[in-house]
Amino acid sequence: MNNKVLGFSCVENHVIEFLQTRCNNIGLLYYDCFMPLDKIYTLAQQESFEFFSGIKRIQDVLKENGLLEINLYHSSLGDFKKHIRSTDEDTQILMMVGAANTQRLFFARGLREDHYVDIRRTEGKYVLTNDIPHKAIKMTEDEMHNIYMGNYLEIRYKKFYNDDHLRSLSAQRQFLQDNLFGSILISVSEDKNFLTIFRNALVIMKTLRERLCEYLTAYGKDIDVSEEIKEIGKLMALAEYLHIRKISDKHKFADMIQKLNQIDKRIFKKVEGV
Repeated sequence: MNNKVLGFSCVENHVIEFLQTRCNNIGLLYYDCFMPLDKIYTLAQQESFEFFSGIKRIQDVLKENGLLEINLYHSSLGDFKKHIRSTDEDTQILMMVGAANTQRLFFARGLREDHYVDIRRTEGKYVLTNDIPHKAIKMTEDEMHNIYMGNYLEIRYKKFYNDDHLRSLSAQRQFLQDNLFGSILISVSEDKNFLTIFRNALVIMKTLRERLCEYLTAYGKDIDVSEEIKEIGKLMALAEYLHIRKISDKHKFADMIQKLNQIDKRIFKKVEGV
């Protein structure tokens, strides 16, 4: 999997990974990366990163545009094995793995019970691939009995793997060019839940602005916001430190808000007119 984790769920990460080997410019699908910062913060008050619903998942965009079909199956292990054997190169199978096995097998945090891993059958064994951290393991048929939960997703892709198809989807972009920058109010630093919300907002924002880099590159735009991405990462580290240490310093919080507003303003100054 790409070193950059650009999906908002395990399923979206697996879809991105599948498409990266088939599409030249997967970044064309990140057209909603322009979400303004104030809107990100508002959504972060309601949702953590793994439940973020501010933009459509890539699989949902493709499904709505008739470019893939996605179905949830409930079946016995025997039927599941038969299904895997019958899949072709344009089909992806994602198997549900519970939080405990996610932690045990892949050393992942297992934030959600409905966690999915990519599964393929190769040389008589099953290869299970996790998204974060990216880790692949092999299992025999007997070992599958211990982790199979009876649920899996089948994603059937149409052969749309070209830039024209992907570029046409950007007409659905939500955020207008003349209304991109929206700052976070300093007054929110007074909120007793500020640090939790701010941490959520930072993770969401970092992913969206990393998508922005990929989107601009896919369009051939030579605009570098890597330094700003690094600065967001430093704020994430600081927010995590304050959380762990249980430090509640409203002046420091206000300074963090101001810095983040300035970082995002610099980003959108660079991409004006794109």
